[in-house]
Amino acid sequence: ALPDLEEELVDRFGDLPEAVQNLLAVAKVKLMAGSLKVKKISLLSGQLRLLFGLEHTLTGEVLVEASRRYKNYIKFNNTEDGFEVKLKLSRVKHSNSGLFLLSQLEKLVKVLGGSC
Repeated sequence: ALPDLEEELVDRFGDLPEAVQNLLAVAKVKLMAGSLKVKKISLLSGQLRLLFGLEHTLTGEVLVEASRRYKNYIKFNNTEDGFEVKLKLSRVKHSNSGLFLLSQLEKLVKVLGGSC
């Protein structure tokens, strides 16, 4: 439904401002992350952190694929609260941009969801 909403907004109002693009990207990532049982997403000193609930559905195959794709930039950890995935962001000129961070988060969630 989000692609349809975005298309409708563009049809009615033209090019979308960055704030609206961010809002749509956040909604998309939240839907994807929710289906993977992600409890919390945070940005900590150059790292994206996803905390999965104890009932997460991550498989060994998915974690191996994520390790392969992100090499030394990804870490996994069991915590009291669930399973933690941390992705160190490379130092890119636009790494503080909202859309850049959301795109990196979306890619990570797709990999962890097994769809990449």
